[in-house]
Amino acid sequence: PGGSGMDRAITEAVRNVLLGDCDDEHGATAGHGPTRATAIGHYADDDRERVREWRARKKQCKGTAAAPYSLLLWLVLCRTGLRSWPFLGWARPTEGRLRWLPRPFVAPIEYDFTAKCGSNRNDPDRAAIAEATTNDAPLQTHTVRADAIATRLGHLYRSTYVAIFLLAALAVGFALAFIFNKDFKPAFVLGELIVLAIAFGLSRSGSSSGRNRHQRWLDARLVAESLRGEQLASWAGLSGRRVIESQPEAEDDDGHGEPRVIWTPFFANAVSALPDLPRGTMDAPRIGLLARATGNVIDDQLVYHRTNARRLGKFHHLLDVWGLTAIIVSGAISLLYLVAAAVEHGWLGDYDCFVGWLEPHYNFLSGLAAFAGGVGPAFAAALMGIRYHGDFERFANRSKQTAQVLEGLAGRAKAVAGRAGRAAEKQADAATPPLFEELSALILDTQATLDEDLDDWRFAYTARPVPMP
Repeated sequence: PGGSGMDRAITEAVRNVLLGDCDDEHGATAGHGPTRATAIGHYADDDRERVREWRARKKQCKGTAAAPYSLLLWLVLCRTGLRSWPFLGWARPTEGRLRWLPRPFVAPIEYDFTAKCGSNRNDPDRAAIAEATTNDAPLQTHTVRADAIATRLGHLYRSTYVAIFLLAALAVGFALAFIFNKDFKPAFVLGELIVLAIAFGLSRSGSSSGRNRHQRWLDARLVAESLRGEQLASWAGLSGRRVIESQPEAEDDDGHGEPRVIWTPFFANAVSALPDLPRGTMDAPRIGLLARATGNVIDDQLVYHRTNARRLGKFHHLLDVWGLTAIIVSGAISLLYLVAAAVEHGWLGDYDCFVGWLEPHYNFLSGLAAFAGGVGPAFAAALMGIRYHGDFERFANRSKQTAQVLEGLAGRAKAVAGRAGRAAEKQADAATPPLFEELSALILDTQATLDEDLDDWRFAYTARPVPMP
């Protein structure tokens, strides 16, 4: 309302594409307008109602208190230098009934997209690059919003499955804790039931009535990453032209829920049409600036994928180490008990000096062996479950492959920028087709690389809903 005729036309087009009830060009009945509207409504609610502002000391930002995954990642990697402290510290929400209650582990979910969108703080031509890429402004708000929603839901998804696996191991601990004090067995059984109820509640949270948190996370991440690629395309006037493959209006959610409605590709494509065409002459200096801006985005993604490959690869390895350590420790305690039992019963001969020392500790060691023999393997199984469900080694290898492709694209970006600089010095024809074609090919190849990485990520996670305890 109150916008230009073009804005109103775009808004109407978005509404028709996403919510229309007429037959589409493929002959499929698009009678999913209300369902699709509900899905988009959930996406909007995630931004309006669930992405909270948190205040810690003098800092205020959007964040999430879903901490188990981030905390486990930090604990496992803190000695490797691959993971810094990810939390704000004690923080309070700025609204809500519990805004008076501080939380110790609140992770920020909204990030500075300046470097990610082409403007490197260390670039001496930062102002010129920002001016050359200013037409992507309509996408910035949508990209930041979608990224914050996806990051929040990603924290919730990962923290939920981490908590479920660890709570299952904790339940085993409660079940065996009565060994040390049989008088408290009812209390320990009650504790076990409470832990199992919490784990079951976590597995069911957000999964009913189309509120599938897992699928909402995948959808929001698709929107965010699609718009990130479209920002590059908008610099050359190529945004909003992504071809969407023919898809069913609705499809089964891989056997894990009710049929869902496909809306994210259409939504991302509609939003990506919002930027104006680049203003100004597409001459050699401008092409050089755009090539450098694209190179900044590629460099940022390259740093991310290199770090991600090292971090996830190490995380995968250390989860194995921790799990094996838990089994070895429980086995060592059991072996120590067997030796103590042999000495206590004289199976190894007469060792009176040891019997006197062992006697006051024998019963405790006996209980400890039984407890460790159950809890140790349960904890190891929980870590193996986290490792399997997260599939960290696969994603580490995927990041390595993406980084290799990005290295080649980074070299191409420097080559295009260098060629544009030489053309500007020689006052060559500004609109020489090969120069602009190289830039557009670079942008589209970068977009395709990021899309391919996203498609592989989505393919792997689509069939990984939150597990049952």
